[in-house]
Amino acid sequence: MDLKEEFIKTSAHQLRTLLSSIKWVLASLKETGTGLTLEQKNAVGLAVENVNRMIAITSGMLDVAEVEKHSTLLKPEPVAIRAFVEEIVAESQLLAAEKKISIQTDIPKDFTITAVRRSLKQALANVIDNALRYSQKPESAVTISAAVDGKNAVIHISDQGIGMNEEESAGVFTKFF
Repeated sequence: MDLKEEFIKTSAHQLRTLLSSIKWVLASLKETGTGLTLEQKNAVGLAVENVNRMIAITSGMLDVAEVEKHSTLLKPEPVAIRAFVEEIVAESQLLAAEKKISIQTDIPKDFTITAVRRSLKQALANVIDNALRYSQKPESAVTISAAVDGKNAVIHISDQGIGMNEEESAGVFTKFF
């Protein structure tokens, strides 16, 4: 293992351990919540959600390190998109409620694709999170739909956010955008 790989693996493991500890404390505070106002409980819930995202990012760092050294391959598997997206939406409800944004889905019940589950979840969660964070209009909506386009599956997420210019759009699929 070279120095870069060792650094990434060690850092990711240490971050994940610390984040798990923080998550446990926040989850405990959220459950008991004695003396907390509704706003404070919502803030704790948002913190738990963000810690979960940070844990997923550190897990992603480990995946990247493994893929780059070709010691393991991420395995595609069948993913029932409707239930999969509903799980991600459930994790995003706290932020959506805070911003007064509804999340609507229009995905056929039997819509299944083959994908690397963890990578797909991270990608969709990031796009949904951005749609919620950058929506300017209160009481707006984020809509998630899925369809087949020839041999491809297309998952479409629309919002009333500020959008991106052409230069920003061109970099979306580059590493560390």
